[in-house]
Amino acid sequence: MPKKTRQEKILAQLKRLQQIQSSPTTKLESPVISDPIKAVVSTELKSLETKNNAVSEQNSTKSIDYSYAFSDLRKTLVFAAVAIIFEIILSRIV
Repeated sequence: MPKKTRQEKILAQLKRLQQIQSSPTTKLESPVISDPIKAVVSTELKSLETKNNAVSEQNSTKSIDYSYAFSDLRKTLVFAAVAIIFEIILSRIV
């Protein structure tokens, strides 16, 4: 069964809220929201804002550590220099 889209979820929630409003209220039920559309939209906006805040916090706290790159580059340059010097020495001897 395919997943529900956001619009389908909002419509289902609106139907539930309308059913709650049309049914007689009892003391055990929670208070009914006067405008179900505003309630659904506000909850959706709040959830999106919290998700966006979480993502922005993750992106802002990410810092890439390149300290290993300099040591690897230094090792590579030293190895290359030693190899070139070794080839020069071999070419003079042979």
